[in-house]
Amino acid sequence: MYNDEMIKNNSLWLTTKLVWLLYIFHCVWFYLKFRLYNNYLTIDYFLFILGFIYIFLYSEGLGHIFKNKIIRGIIGVFLPSFYFILGKYHYRVKTSFDYKILIDNLAETFHAESSSVILNTIKMKDFYHIGIVIISLILVEVFFKVFSKIKYKQNKKKGLTYLAVLLLSLFYLPYPPGEISYILKSAVDLHLGNVSGGKYYKELSQKKTPFLTEIKSKRTKRRPHIFIINIESFNALYVEKEANGKEITPVFNSLINEGLYIDDFYGNTVQTIKGQFSTLCSRLPLLSSKASYELDGKKLNCAPRILKNLGYETYFHKCFSNLNFDNTKEFMSDLGFDHIHTTNTDQMTKEQRDRYIWGWGVQDDVSYKQYVNRVIELHEKSNKPIFSMIHTVSHHMKFRAVPKRLRQIYPQQHIREHAFINSLHASDKFLEVFIKTLKEKNLYDNSLIIITGDHSYPNGEHGLFDNQTGYQQEFFKTPMLVIWKKHLQAKRIKNKTYSHIDLLPSILDLIGEHGEYQLIGQSFLDNTQESKAHLVQPYNGLILSIVSHPYKYVWIRKNNTELLFNLLKDPLEEQPIKNEFKRKELRRERDLIIFNSEDLLKNYGLE
Repeated sequence: MYNDEMIKNNSLWLTTKLVWLLYIFHCVWFYLKFRLYNNYLTIDYFLFILGFIYIFLYSEGLGHIFKNKIIRGIIGVFLPSFYFILGKYHYRVKTSFDYKILIDNLAETFHAESSSVILNTIKMKDFYHIGIVIISLILVEVFFKVFSKIKYKQNKKKGLTYLAVLLLSLFYLPYPPGEISYILKSAVDLHLGNVSGGKYYKELSQKKTPFLTEIKSKRTKRRPHIFIINIESFNALYVEKEANGKEITPVFNSLINEGLYIDDFYGNTVQTIKGQFSTLCSRLPLLSSKASYELDGKKLNCAPRILKNLGYETYFHKCFSNLNFDNTKEFMSDLGFDHIHTTNTDQMTKEQRDRYIWGWGVQDDVSYKQYVNRVIELHEKSNKPIFSMIHTVSHHMKFRAVPKRLRQIYPQQHIREHAFINSLHASDKFLEVFIKTLKEKNLYDNSLIIITGDHSYPNGEHGLFDNQTGYQQEFFKTPMLVIWKKHLQAKRIKNKTYSHIDLLPSILDLIGEHGEYQLIGQSFLDNTQESKAHLVQPYNGLILSIVSHPYKYVWIRKNNTELLFNLLKDPLEEQPIKNEFKRKELRRERDLIIFNSEDLLKNYGLE
């Protein structure tokens, strides 16, 4: 028979019970809402039970450690409130919050544009719900002291033991489904964990210069102006497609027959500065953080420095006005760009500002004109060919800011899929101004023009609308078109896979360069090697993929799952196939991604 003391000793903190209740509600709710978007594995149901244990460990651990009533009250209100907030995020984004997102983007969080993204992700009613929950919990604590009351015998050793067991579990066991447990697991993985490589990783680590590549161009040496058009969030799945009876990208479609177009092309990751690093340096992105913060650009031998040594003046143009965003200005300068500018709005009238500045910055067509004119000025001053890159901004998430006058496919824009298509169509329309300006300045026929995306972006193809969530094609597939009218035969490359890291070696090949460089990519013109795309989804626990047409290998770190798809037969990646030989071959390439990240930090990291 139990006495009162035994009942007290076996009581649970109300906070634990409340978080358990939220956990059950959210798990059931998300299963019902998202079962069409997720393939649930047997292990997921076991992890559901593990989630209960994690909540018990961190809630009861804190409950036993803190005796001060004020601190207990604060923690008691905080845990369920924080869980509820993370649950709202999960509901909107369709995945739990990854701690790495916060750390990677902390410096950018408080910019006005970032705030607009957050506000377009979490709805206003979510803020109302969050406010009601927090205020209600605070009032309940103030009047009834339900969280600060101690209804059991506290034991600090027991509390510390619970937290120690939690830490060990987070270190060794897979990701749990609970919201707070998930963010704790992602924090442990970032700060204490590591991604281990296999046999090929060891082979690379034993080489003195594992990424030394020799460029042996068979083409005549030439020094044209080089234009890289880095179009924001350019999803290749919408190229040559129609919506509501209209072409989505008619300008880009019309240019495909003008140059070399690659059907199966990918951005190596999901964010602008990371994609630009791969494009300019022919190296895969870091598994966490951003090269612009972690690497010393002065040590890297990337496109601006290489081409400067080959006689070029170099110029980077960003349409977004804040060059400090993602440490862009300092990083691009360190990489070797001589000139770094944003679109100048000083000469605009109020009417022009009201008309042409929206979303994340100045409308792309205005920027294109300034960009081309600036290239001409630099050429006239230096008498050198210009290597330049422009990063556009009009088609930036969350895509709802397009003015009504530019919503030409879906004028009403009721749903977010329509907003994305309107935005992409407007961005494509502005591209026409760039091409027209080049032709007016007699630069089109003699310049090497490269049009690609900084990265792709999902638009609900798998029910997902945020680029930190998935591994499917819409997260990485972006166009690649190379135009050099008088020196490059127009053709379409099919059944070969390339990515951003292949651009720099392709440029060197095209202009007739010879030499050894620290690169990973290969030239588009080289048909002798098997080509692959290495894809890094740094968030959602980390997902690494390798595409080698028509196969795609996917490794999901959070549950150590491997998937293999045949993209020709299964373009939506719904039915994983069994092909152990191909799986082992592409798993080897996963080692390359892991080793690349460690090699960059070891040899080029900031001291």
